[in-house]
Amino acid sequence: MKYKNIREEKLKNKENSPSQRGLGGVNFPSQRLNGNYFSGEETPPNPLKEGETPPNPLKEGEFTPAYLQSHNIPTENLIFSKNFLPYNPKLKENSKALRKQGILSEVILWKELRADSFNGYSFYRQKPILNYIVDFYCKELSLVIEIDGFSHESDKAIQYDKERDRQMAVLGLRVLRVLDNEVKKNLQSVLSRIADFTPPSPL
Repeated sequence: MKYKNIREEKLKNKENSPSQRGLGGVNFPSQRLNGNYFSGEETPPNPLKEGETPPNPLKEGEFTPAYLQSHNIPTENLIFSKNFLPYNPKLKENSKALRKQGILSEVILWKELRADSFNGYSFYRQKPILNYIVDFYCKELSLVIEIDGFSHESDKAIQYDKERDRQMAVLGLRVLRVLDNEVKKNLQSVLSRIADFTPPSPL
């Protein structure tokens, strides 16, 4: 199922889109709140007030070591360029291996996102960003998608993911987390939530 019509409808209602509600304030089912997943009308705490601009005014390629260090992000292993987000080149081989390995839920979602097939947006799979490898990344949407399995439910994993999401937010990226089992059993719901995202408004 394609979502071109959905995209057009969402653009008409942009004020209600996730990009207008700020980082971390997306009211979607299966978002994690204090280490747990919830559904229905519950809303996770939003670090930004309604209508407030995300803290990062920079564009891809404009980040500097000093800027990241001021946000407590280590930079000694990162490559900086005007053409892409900072990343650790040592992760490239791991990224390739993860793409070849491909857990089932990632393969299922990738079939919907690859080759600009989802609303014409370009998604990358197992993309190194900073010192992490994210499951999926879309530059146009400033969006990272993570598929969480049981390994993400421990206290240590929750804290790790929290810090990871914080660092993505410093880059101006929004993070959508979905359950592994949800991708397998309710893919259309996952795709609908991705379709809710629209490109951030230019500053």
